[in-house]
Amino acid sequence: MSTFFENILSQTNKLNIDRLIFACIINVKGGDINMNERIKEIRKALNLSQEEFSEKIGTKRSTIANYEAGRNIPANSVILSICREFNVNEHWLRTGEGEMFEPLTRNDELAVLIGKFYSEIAENENDEDTNFKRSLIKLLLELEPEAWLSLKKYAEKLIEEMKNG
Repeated sequence: MSTFFENILSQTNKLNIDRLIFACIINVKGGDINMNERIKEIRKALNLSQEEFSEKIGTKRSTIANYEAGRNIPANSVILSICREFNVNEHWLRTGEGEMFEPLTRNDELAVLIGKFYSEIAENENDEDTNFKRSLIKLLLELEPEAWLSLKKYAEKLIEEMKNG
């Protein structure tokens, strides 16, 4: 054994050796010691409990708790599931570099907004504001193509008026 490693081993206790081994394993797997914090950050950003997060990626709540606490390292398949399910940037999850989420296409962004709207009307079915929103969306979806063109021109006029004052 080299002198370097002998010095390290002589100055550390069993717990520190375990942590050193853990850090080496993580680096070999292409991650780092802070992936646990990034998993928790994703979950918090999405406003999900550990239970809800785990259900969406097909695992148990205790597994997520262990990842977040740094007791376990997620397998590549789990990392890919997190990225796919929550639109997370894999490079960010593994390294902390870049943006947390992948940019959404216009269609994906619209799908997210529609999903949020649907959840809101399901939760507040008899609310006056919700009824108005539901009626407005229904009216828009039933518009003929000529009416969409008129609506577009009207919206452009309103935007111009707002810019000018």
